[in-house]
Amino acid sequence: LQATKLGRPPLWVDIDPAENSLSVPGTLSCAPMTASAVTVETYAQTGLPPGLSAPLVLWYGSTELKNIDLYKAQVSAIAAKIDRRLEGDVDARASGIIVNTNGWIEDVS
Repeated sequence: LQATKLGRPPLWVDIDPAENSLSVPGTLSCAPMTASAVTVETYAQTGLPPGLSAPLVLWYGSTELKNIDLYKAQVSAIAAKIDRRLEGDVDARASGIIVNTNGWIEDVS
């Protein structure tokens, strides 16, 4: 991504608890998408690299859409935390957000 090369990594938000790319299944997560972006496999093999902030992770507790109210509340909570992070950071706001839903939003009205 060009933004990453310019030092403005976008946020990667994964609200797919079935196959979360930033954390373990059953979670919602968010992290800056840097050139050295961390995945679950990286944690398992090397731990958290120095100088990299840990992703924000919320435990949903299931890989299925069983509790829609909890899911909606957690999506709202992670959105509020992202808003607070971007509030004071002009560069982060300009970098954008990439969201993986994997179709989960289709079942939530």
